[in-house]
Amino acid sequence: HGRPVLGGSGALDGLHASVAHAGDAVVVAVSADGPIGIDAEPHGREAPPGTTLAEWVRIEAVLKADGRGLRVDPGRVRFADEGADGCLAWIDGEDARYRLVDTDVGPDIVAGVARRGLGELDVRIHRLSGPGVGI
Repeated sequence: HGRPVLGGSGALDGLHASVAHAGDAVVVAVSADGPIGIDAEPHGREAPPGTTLAEWVRIEAVLKADGRGLRVDPGRVRFADEGADGCLAWIDGEDARYRLVDTDVGPDIVAGVARRGLGELDVRIHRLSGPGVGI
């Protein structure tokens, strides 16, 4: 557990990463603009009481971007919908703000990406295929 660290090359300095698993899928988010979090769950998975699956994915993405994960009470995460730009999110009682977008990574997966900071969050999907993928 904990935030992934990219290393082994000076070219990776300053990059932030997050990883989530949903069934057989693995999703990865990388950002040069600040701490990032991604969460993904298979459609049909039961959400914790009091939330929808989409809300839960958003909450987990914010908590991963925060870096403390579920050590923070998920009930403290708040959202303000900003239409096509996604959501503004924050943890109640704290100053940090997060840009959050729902992300289409496939028909069987609910996913969201959050990044600390209020700048635009440009999400690009790259599907991998070839030898070793899908093992």
